[in-house]
Amino acid sequence: MNTVQKASSSLIKFPYYWSGKVLYGLKRGTTVLGTPTANIKADGIDLPNGVYYGLAQIMYPSVPSLTSQEEESNPKSAITAFNSRFSPIYNFVASLGSSTGHDVTDSRLLEVHLLHRFQRPFYGANLRVAVIDKIRDDRKYDSIQDLIKSIQLDIEHAIKELSDNPHDWIPAIESGFFIKNALMAPEHHKQVASQ
Repeated sequence: MNTVQKASSSLIKFPYYWSGKVLYGLKRGTTVLGTPTANIKADGIDLPNGVYYGLAQIMYPSVPSLTSQEEESNPKSAITAFNSRFSPIYNFVASLGSSTGHDVTDSRLLEVHLLHRFQRPFYGANLRVAVIDKIRDDRKYDSIQDLIKSIQLDIEHAIKELSDNPHDWIPAIESGFFIKNALMAPEHHKQVASQ
């Protein structure tokens, strides 16, 4: 089992479990960095700031379907129509740190980039994450291009680690944290099958 040093000098064992409601942000992950994120409050997460990877599942609230006209007239509306109450389990890369520029203040955020292309946002849904390991500490970048390159390297690292080391993430699947009978996302099957 992997461990990480936390701020209080003790060790934290992985997987590390957390969940929270997906918040609205400035959409810089989508518009500037090319890596959309689902942001959740992380004030109680007992991990140091940095970049992590793991598995995640979306828990959709029960809401009636909205027409496309209703969606266009109110883009910050509640979750629109979904086929099920919970998603498959996806791989993710996430940044844990300050909430600068988001709708929450004086909070830490876990900015989760799910390794899947979604057709629509899922603001207001509950995101459950099992952090498998830490990739690196926070860094300052001289340019947006340097940050984008680093994010791509983080994604490649996470995919490789999740593919090469199933013994690290299987305990998260077997823990009961994720909804039973949820399937792994197709992207995960492809990664494991390519070994």
